[in-house]
Amino acid sequence: MAKTQGAEAKRMVADMNGGMNCQWLDARTTKDNLVCDGWCSPDTYDSFFKPITYGPAVYLFMLHKMETFNEVIIAYVGMSTTLRQRLRGHNILPELSRPGYWPMRWFKPIEKQKLRDIERQYIHKFDPPWNIVGRCRGVTLQ
Repeated sequence: MAKTQGAEAKRMVADMNGGMNCQWLDARTTKDNLVCDGWCSPDTYDSFFKPITYGPAVYLFMLHKMETFNEVIIAYVGMSTTLRQRLRGHNILPELSRPGYWPMRWFKPIEKQKLRDIERQYIHKFDPPWNIVGRCRGVTLQ
């Protein structure tokens, strides 16, 4: 996996949504780490552009603050055996599409038998606020 993001790339924001903290990250560092770890995105003109695959992959939604595009949060991590179909009607995207924020889709092709384990690793690594096992979904976006 990508190298651990240092303290300089992380900034805690105020307590949001009933006690859950949200970590906003430095956008450039976060993107560089994802690219080094084999992630790509259909939502860019950058060198890490790749069309969405039809096959199995883990994916994430990176939420950008549009004011400067310098801060991001890994909002959601998921997996699918047919990524293109899964992303087409994902129910999280409307929640992330708020004024002042832009959700960027990322994916990493993975062998089908490894999907759950890899997804679990990334959920543990990023602790995305829209992954709701055992808690309320999301954070308050202001």
